[in-house]
This record gives sequence, C-alpha cells and structure tokens, in this order.
Amino acid sequence: MTIKEIIEKSDKKTSLVLLSIPVILTIYLYYGKHPFFEKCFNAFSSAPLFDMHSHMYEYFMAFILLFIIPLVFIKYVFKDNLKNYGLGFGDLKFGLKFTAIAVVILVPFLLAGTFMPNMQSTYPEARSVIGKLKLLLLIELFYMLYYIGWEFFFRGYVLFGLREKLGDLAAILIQTIPSCLMHIGKPGVEIFGSILAGIAFGYLAIRTRSMFYPFIIHLFIGVFTDLVIWTRLT
Repeated sequence: MTIKEIIEKSDKKTSLVLLSIPVILTIYLYYGKHPFFEKCFNAFSSAPLFDMHSHMYEYFMAFILLFIIPLVFIKYVFKDNLKNYGLGFGDLKFGLKFTAIAVVILVPFLLAGTFMPNMQSTYPEARSVIGKLKLLLLIELFYMLYYIGWEFFFRGYVLFGLREKLGDLAAILIQTIPSCLMHIGKPGVEIFGSILAGIAFGYLAIRTRSMFYPFIIHLFIGVFTDLVIWTRLT
C-alpha cells in the first residue's frame, strides 16, 4: 500500500487531530514555556519579577497554542460548530453536581499534598510572588488562561475530535497519554494523579458535552494548591 493510498483511506479530521497533538505540544514545550522566555531575555534576569513575567509568558502561550490555534482549526479547517468540541455548558445540572462533589472530595488530598517538600518547592511556580498578595492574584489570573488552553486542548479539541471515529473510551485514553506526559518534571504524585484526572476529566467532558467542568475542577486544584502553599511560605 502506498502513502497516497493510506492517506486517501484515512479520516482526514482524525488524522489531522492526531498529527497536531505532537506538533502543537512540541512547539509549546520548546518555545512556549518559561525557559525559552528566560533565554531570550536573559539580560533582564536580575530584575526582581523576572520569574513572574516568564511564567506569565508561559501561561499566555498555553492559551494561544492550546486554545486559539485548535479553535481556528475547528472553525476554519474542520468548519465545525465549537459546541461540538465542548465549548458550552452542556448538561449544567450534572456538571455542577459532579464539580461540587469532586471539589469536596479533593480538598483533604490537596491539603495533604501541600505538606510535601517537593510540592512546596514547585508551587507557586513564580517564586517572586511569595509574600506579595497582589502579585499572587495577578499570576493566578494568567494561570486561568493556562487552564483554559489546557482543558480545551485535551478535553475539547482532542477528545471530541477523536471520539466520532475512534469511540469514547479510545478518545479518553488517547488524550490522557499526552496530558500525563506533559507533567513530566512535576512532583511524582502529580504525574500519577494526572492519569486519573485525564480519565475522569475525559469522562466528565463527554458526559456533560462540555470542557467547562473539567476546567473548573482543574483550576480549583491549581489555585487552591498555590494559595495554601503561598500562605505557608509567606
């Protein structure tokens, strides 16, 4: 079978989604994260808030690469409705109920995690905000952009882009793989937690037809962890 025959027999949207996963994530890893910013603006590395600005850059680039770019693909390449990719509230009643229960269950586990030295040395990622409440609130706003991009990419664009041809379970598992691998370098408990979260968030997105509820839960996890550790280190 020739390459041309393989391409002709493939589903174009599914193939494009699968190809775009490593392309977009590689661009983000090499050019969208804070080390790239720090390398480009190394001359200003001694500035008091340099690390905060480098992480603001990372969170904003996550929004551009993981939200805006897939959104453009859906609207202008796939010519599809954004609601079909989780942009909407979907099953509001179930989503809010699931989210509320999840938050209550997660709190004690998150609190326990904040006592771990490797978590305290990792979060908040912008260390210059420690002891400065206004700067913490500012960085958390940018953190929200990061989570919008993250959840739309994995639990919107990838998940809903693959489920039609590959089925719900395969789509959930496939999006869990890169979302887990993107956590490499984080504390071990977070990496293993990302596997469970990827599956749970994938199910929740499909059940509610929305990435909004995984976004809210994920945002809560990140902000809650930052706030608790920030309080302990201040």
